[in-house]
Amino acid sequence: TLFPYTTLFRSAQNDVRAIIFSGEMPKALFSKYAHRNGIFKRYPAAEARIEIVDMTECDDVDYALSLTEDYDLSMLDAVRVFRTYKYKNKAGSPTQETYVAKSFAKRCHGKGNFKKSRPHTAILVAHGARNGDISAVRALEHAVDAVLLLENFDPETGKTLKPRQRKGFVRIVSAKNRFSFWSDELGFRAVKDRGLVLLGSDEDAQIAEAIQVAEV
Repeated sequence: TLFPYTTLFRSAQNDVRAIIFSGEMPKALFSKYAHRNGIFKRYPAAEARIEIVDMTECDDVDYALSLTEDYDLSMLDAVRVFRTYKYKNKAGSPTQETYVAKSFAKRCHGKGNFKKSRPHTAILVAHGARNGDISAVRALEHAVDAVLLLENFDPETGKTLKPRQRKGFVRIVSAKNRFSFWSDELGFRAVKDRGLVLLGSDEDAQIAEAIQVAEV
């Protein structure tokens, strides 16, 4: 979860106005979480440019969209807890998740009711299924411009680990990217107290060797 938050705070540090819709964590707990992980300390100017909206009691995505007019960047955490009351389906259903993703896509691309809105970028936090699909809804991938999968990674064996088996490394897979000619691009980061950081040359060599062993 630190990866999208760090990305948003780094952007806000550079004069970008951002808004976070926290659907899984109350505002007070979110602020405590951010301070505990040193995010506010690393990006002091960002705190004044970020609005945190507690959506744990209000899961209406249409209401959330209406609040994005004055912001350049938004983050929805997470897609599965938001819904529109235009449909009777529960939050987290394929219909609701697809609506949420497509609605934010329209907001970012200036379509529909957002033709006259200011340019906007959105980060949608979704949870992955065991087969690698996000939230087990393939339609979500078609609605957005890029899909990044973050997986716990063992540098000794080159294998993906379960969430509880963390070893301090993350593999980033670009499952989809409209901004690049290539997909399935791999990147590796070390998980530190300050977030995801670039690896050193020794660690890069260790991971490359582990991948070759795993493939064999």
